[in-house]
Amino acid sequence: MMVECRAEHDGRAIDLELKIPPMPEVLQKLQSLLAQPEVSPVEVSRLIASDVRLTAEILRVVNSPFYGMKNTIHSVETAVVLLGLSNVINIIRAVMLRNDPELGADKRFDRFWDTATDVAMAAAFLAKRLTGIHPDRAYTMGLFHDIGIPMLIVQLPGYQEALRKADVEKEISITMLEQQLFGVNHACVGHQVAREWMLDECLQTVILHHHDFAGLVQRHDRIEEDVLILIALLKMAEHVSNCFRGLAFRELTEDLEWQSVAPLVLDYMALDELEFSDHVEHIVTMLGNA
Repeated sequence: MMVECRAEHDGRAIDLELKIPPMPEVLQKLQSLLAQPEVSPVEVSRLIASDVRLTAEILRVVNSPFYGMKNTIHSVETAVVLLGLSNVINIIRAVMLRNDPELGADKRFDRFWDTATDVAMAAAFLAKRLTGIHPDRAYTMGLFHDIGIPMLIVQLPGYQEALRKADVEKEISITMLEQQLFGVNHACVGHQVAREWMLDECLQTVILHHHDFAGLVQRHDRIEEDVLILIALLKMAEHVSNCFRGLAFRELTEDLEWQSVAPLVLDYMALDELEFSDHVEHIVTMLGNA
């Protein structure tokens, strides 16, 4: 799949077609299994066990502190039963993206994937504690929300430098700045990936608008409530990740986006700063033990 855009490099306009990676065969097979009236964990486990990377990641996740298993899980089939099929598919999506030849193989993106995993885990924890939204969906959102960034770094000349400038820009959102410079932004590209990889429509909308929380709240009567809740969870989870890794990890001096949306997010989620600080402290400790 291709997304057309017009970019600038060294002052010259260039036309580009951004490549969107197709959904991998293993995910297509899983989707086919799930479409059946009855799905056997044995069939799903057999499909996963055929890939060493998937097996290792499924077992790593199920044995992480976030699931609090009393005993170490060694069986893929047991992990599938405990995690649930939707969560298993989310994990596989992440592994497949991380191992995409043009993305995961590039060592420049190790930090990106570390952060995405932190955000996903924090979002899942907050969803479970604060909302009726299933943690699996929040986890998927955390993994996918910025997936457009590495794709643009790989395919757009000058994008990485523009990204660094956008991180310290106070007057304009990152997506607006990207649009001005390149004719495309990472949220739009991420939305296209979410569609191609068959995320549900709500998550597609979240990814498309994850830098637009204030504007969406003003139009709350026309926006699905789950979209607003998920974006609020995402903003909190991103802040947790910054607290855990430290702003220097992202080459930032201030958490500007959180500063701008924090009052609105906390108000929407009916949280005061002290309650949220307690959640942050707890999740940071869990991430340190993961």
